[in-house]
Amino acid sequence: MDGVESHQDLPFIVMQYVAGGSLQSRLDREGYMATEEVTRIGLQIAKGLAAAHAQGITHRDIKPSNVLVDCGSDRAIVSDFGLAHVTGDASMTHTGMIAGTPQYMSPEQAEGIRVDVRSDLFSLGCVLYTCCTGVAPFRSESILGILKAVTEAEPTPMRQINPHIAPWLEAFVAKLMAKQMDDRFQTADEVANHLSEELACLQSSEQKPIPERLWWPKSVNLANRSRSRIKTAIVLASLLTAAAFAFAVWDSSYNSGRTANALGIYDAGLRNSGTNQLSGSDYPFATRITPTLAESNYAAAKAAYDLSYETHVQEANLSGDMYESIQRHKRALRLEFDPARSAFHLARAFAIEGREKEMLESFDAALNSGFCDGQSLRSTRDLKLFRGSTVLEKVAKRVAKSEKQLEHLKTVYFVEANYAEAALLGRQRLQTYPNDEFTQLLVAGGLTELAFVDRSLIAEARIWNERIRDSVRYANFGSYNLGCIALMEGKIQTSLDYLHYAVSTGFTDIDHLVSDPMLSDLKHDPRFITLAKTVQNRN
Repeated sequence: MDGVESHQDLPFIVMQYVAGGSLQSRLDREGYMATEEVTRIGLQIAKGLAAAHAQGITHRDIKPSNVLVDCGSDRAIVSDFGLAHVTGDASMTHTGMIAGTPQYMSPEQAEGIRVDVRSDLFSLGCVLYTCCTGVAPFRSESILGILKAVTEAEPTPMRQINPHIAPWLEAFVAKLMAKQMDDRFQTADEVANHLSEELACLQSSEQKPIPERLWWPKSVNLANRSRSRIKTAIVLASLLTAAAFAFAVWDSSYNSGRTANALGIYDAGLRNSGTNQLSGSDYPFATRITPTLAESNYAAAKAAYDLSYETHVQEANLSGDMYESIQRHKRALRLEFDPARSAFHLARAFAIEGREKEMLESFDAALNSGFCDGQSLRSTRDLKLFRGSTVLEKVAKRVAKSEKQLEHLKTVYFVEANYAEAALLGRQRLQTYPNDEFTQLLVAGGLTELAFVDRSLIAEARIWNERIRDSVRYANFGSYNLGCIALMEGKIQTSLDYLHYAVSTGFTDIDHLVSDPMLSDLKHDPRFITLAKTVQNRN
């Protein structure tokens, strides 16, 4: 800040003008960056944070849009201290208050507890992750989902998305993003010193010794593991025609026998077999797939989705021939783990090969299934052949419209808890995006909440939740709601059946389970208590 002035009794702040825009706009325009460029930008941000921290200021909102990049010097400048906290100023923050941008905030920020300069270092790690991959490390359909991921989940390793990133940089960013503050680098000065050494090595025209990297005691082993993953993936890419063998080799991070069996079950067409009726049930709408089959469905779909993306990354970076990726994206679409994103990945694969017609058809399928990730659309390099074209601009406008509409719907549902309005908005949205399972989920959830107050809505709520229960990704939520609805009608055994099915398909929210007023009549039932213990143990 260069000064505070006034004109005609209106005060204003005088600040440096930075021509070039934000780091976010650069990522949107050019996609992910190379190791040297990320290192240089990270060093400049770290130096800026070190200067602020030396004055007792914690920024609390470090993100790509708050980093300006001067087009003349290519210098990165930290900006927007609107959420900054000054050490010792109790008036500026309170325990329990969440301040920051969810995708880039630290776990302690997400939990609303007191932060210090190490929170900025976590956010810096998130920014560098985005620079390396083109996507934010923590993503979800809801703000609550993002906050949960920030505090509990680990992001996808960067080199799985962009294998050209140096192994040391992947480890460096991982240390910045450690969940526990004590496991991170402790000061911005320390971060700047390490990055300065790395940058000097990268920019040197002579063969300089590799920095000592005492912060990375197992660097050699980690690097070997990273190379091993790439080598394995290359081998798999050449063997993808042998589908069963490929799944067995690739799936070392899963239970390979279980996954292969799940794929066999799915391919045999048993997902919606006629033998899944609840025998003897007095609940005419109740159907149940056995827990084993339900888990196999989910495992098969998730494995197919993960493998399709892994194949896509390898082929896009190694050969540009997307044949195997296209086949695997189509398989992932059939198995329906995430139809919207599978269709988006398929569109990207067609774009790499310059197949405009198929690309647009896949974009249509993605949008109909609710795809609205504008950031991924803008940042991916797979669409470079069509950047600036009319056809891609039309797709971008449709995605932006869908994204804006869904954000409003999520605000009405999650923030305002106006379930009647959310159900109405959701049904309106489905007229344009009929296969959007997430919107269907919100409609079903809203109607369930309303039915708890107005029993005349039970039949409608049941129909919507049956639709969700028959999906793959959200089956647990649909089954949970159907358990609540059954209990509203006094059908305890049917309610327990649905709740067991919800748990078997991935429901793990123990706090919600034991505190949900819709399930209050089950609180002392021994079978419900046993189920709650199962969920607790699984967590």
